[in-house]
Amino acid sequence: MSKAEEAYKGMTPRKRFDTYVYERTGHTMPWHIPASTLDAMYTFEVREDDVFLITYPKSGTTLLRKIIALVMNNADEELIDGGLHVPFSRKIIYSEFNSLEDREPMYKKFERMECRRFIPTHLPPSLLPRQLFEKPAKVIYVARNPKDSAVSYFHHHMKSPLEVPYNWQDYLRMYLSKDMRYVGEWGSHVIPWWKKRNEQNVLFLKYEDIVKDLGQYIRKIAAFLEQDHLTNEKFDKIVKLCTFDNMKKDPVDTAMILSKAWKYDISSNPFVREGKIGGWKEYFTEEQNTQFDQVYKRWIGDSGLEMEFSQKESRSSSNSRNDVKDFQIRSSGPPRSKL
Repeated sequence: MSKAEEAYKGMTPRKRFDTYVYERTGHTMPWHIPASTLDAMYTFEVREDDVFLITYPKSGTTLLRKIIALVMNNADEELIDGGLHVPFSRKIIYSEFNSLEDREPMYKKFERMECRRFIPTHLPPSLLPRQLFEKPAKVIYVARNPKDSAVSYFHHHMKSPLEVPYNWQDYLRMYLSKDMRYVGEWGSHVIPWWKKRNEQNVLFLKYEDIVKDLGQYIRKIAAFLEQDHLTNEKFDKIVKLCTFDNMKKDPVDTAMILSKAWKYDISSNPFVREGKIGGWKEYFTEEQNTQFDQVYKRWIGDSGLEMEFSQKESRSSSNSRNDVKDFQIRSSGPPRSKL
């Protein structure tokens, strides 16, 4: 029996976008996040001093994980590389995943932790622990403009052996769909937290703001987490460790964990890829951009949320867009419909 079949035991498998999935409260979930884990997460016992980092995938999650880890551990890199007796260990991935070392569901590891817990997750609002909306646990939510997120998520999927290869056109079609696996639509993930931005226990941040003023936002995160003991020297150290160049070179992070599991060469296919604002212009055709804007307008509605899609110094789309054919990764099977 294959891994997919084993994980799928007790479910009704079918295919959508070439990957085994199942339905869960209106969401299309991948087979490697089983229903038993979602049941456990829904009833997960939240503590009042918990810190949740919630993001739509590829929204600066790796950067924020490291910032929060260092802030909560007094800028001590060796501490966060240690075991599970600290608020954050880089051995812990997302609460809805299984450990890559012993296959135990991550939420069980969190349940055993006696210290203040730092819990990263990509789960959409409807699948999060219900107690998270009832207790004053801290929530840091980070949003990134969905065009850059889509490009980054496309590259992420191309690394995974769990995925059937996509081409860019087909992947963008899936990203804009209500059936986007695991996390659902960008708007249904982001907007509910945007509406909670003024609640005392919620810190809503934008990835674009963080990368433009890293030091200011590290201090803002530290203040939100009530880490008042950090000295200026500690803040300077955290800023240095969390610059893009250092993040790209850092060998001990999600990248290393996933590269071991997925067996790909991290040196030629880095997990922290570019992280720039406006990189989407190198991928989107004019037609794709128009169609994306129509969906994005629906996502935003009258919420008042404004995202930044390019920096002022960015080159125009017509000068910077590479030929989309360079990014085509074809798979066998019947041809897919266009976006």
